[in-house]
Amino acid sequence: MLMQVKELKVEGLKHELEITVPATEVENRIGKRLEEHGKSLNISGFRPGKIPLSILKQRYGLVARHEVIDQIVEESSYKALETKKIQPAMRPNTTVISNEEDKDLVFKVSVESLPEINIPDLKKYSFDRMVSEVEQDKLDKSLQTLLENNKQEKELANPRAAKKGDVVVIDFEGLVDNKPLKNGSGKDFHLTLGAGMFIPGFEEQLEGVNRGDKREVKVKFPDTYHAEEIAGKDATFNVTVHDILELTAPEANDDFAKRVGFTTVDQLKDFIKQQMQSEYDRMSFLLMKRAILDKFSDDFKFDAPQSLIENEFNVIWEELKREASDDESKKSIESEETRKQYQDIADRRVRLGLVLAEIGKQNKITVDQKELDRAIIEQARLYPGQERKVVDYFRSNPQALASLKAPIFEDKVIQSIISGVTITDKKVSLKDLEEAVKKITEGDE
Repeated sequence: MLMQVKELKVEGLKHELEITVPATEVENRIGKRLEEHGKSLNISGFRPGKIPLSILKQRYGLVARHEVIDQIVEESSYKALETKKIQPAMRPNTTVISNEEDKDLVFKVSVESLPEINIPDLKKYSFDRMVSEVEQDKLDKSLQTLLENNKQEKELANPRAAKKGDVVVIDFEGLVDNKPLKNGSGKDFHLTLGAGMFIPGFEEQLEGVNRGDKREVKVKFPDTYHAEEIAGKDATFNVTVHDILELTAPEANDDFAKRVGFTTVDQLKDFIKQQMQSEYDRMSFLLMKRAILDKFSDDFKFDAPQSLIENEFNVIWEELKREASDDESKKSIESEETRKQYQDIADRRVRLGLVLAEIGKQNKITVDQKELDRAIIEQARLYPGQERKVVDYFRSNPQALASLKAPIFEDKVIQSIISGVTITDKKVSLKDLEEAVKKITEGDE
């Protein structure tokens, strides 16, 4: 496309260009657009495709001109930026100065460019990395927790009264205002005392019952109970105890391992250990990531595009306002000191994002479809029963998909940085590792 580009102003990262497209180019494209429309239009007295250009111009010329000018402005803006080697930080702003018929199209482009970032040899950097290994007592404790979570009901060896932790097999019928409670009855129901399955006060009143007992349980539904018609009301439950069972944890042997999908108990232990070590390594990675980002934030000082900073700040600020639960909280975030704090955070995030993007570009780091698919599946698992809706949402929403892609890309870049710097591992206890992670997450920007 023929055009003239004049640089009007350059102030730091801000650029203003004036672009002129010859009238002949504009009018030729308008004519072609009208001819395309004419192929599908039905106008009395003319066959489709044979409508004179003068008639088309008279009826549809204004619409065609707007369509063509919008297209020319879009195309020529990016072509001009490419010619001037300007990488736009965000979509350029365009202002049409002149678009009269049979005259040159003149418009102005205002844009902020991405800064040039020089990445030094990463080998000059060195970091200490906190690492922790799975200790035998922690492994034993995790295995025991798994056993406790897989307790089985067992008949009592000797009859006794029910206690907390037992399972009572009961029939029950609830009454509110001396009327049967809707969905408030059950037969042969297995209730674990102390598990909190029923409303507060119910299970406690069954401690001490014996097989065959009948008991009247009086409780009050919480004021915040989900069924408004009985919220805050007194209720009576007539309970018959049929049996008392105890819950016992299975032994850690091959039989139990097979129950949970493994061949041997050693294989099960290895799996648990691997899962625990993966979690330790994840915490170690989080600490390394923070150390790297803090160091890069100190080392890479440059003016970031203000449009990106403002956009990031607005995202942070809107989130803060959503999280403000009361008037006092909302008032506190409106202080100038708070705004300045989060403007600095926005600036840091943008600068670090640009640095990581440049490192990723230099190292040809990308996020492939399999990685995105895994991230989508992880999100879908958070919404049982709605998995298909979640998947479809991300598949059809490029912005939502980008929100999953960004952290994957960031972590891959950090992994690449870790592989290029000098790392000294420092063995620490799990407690120290957890405290270090807690410290950075509580003070996270």
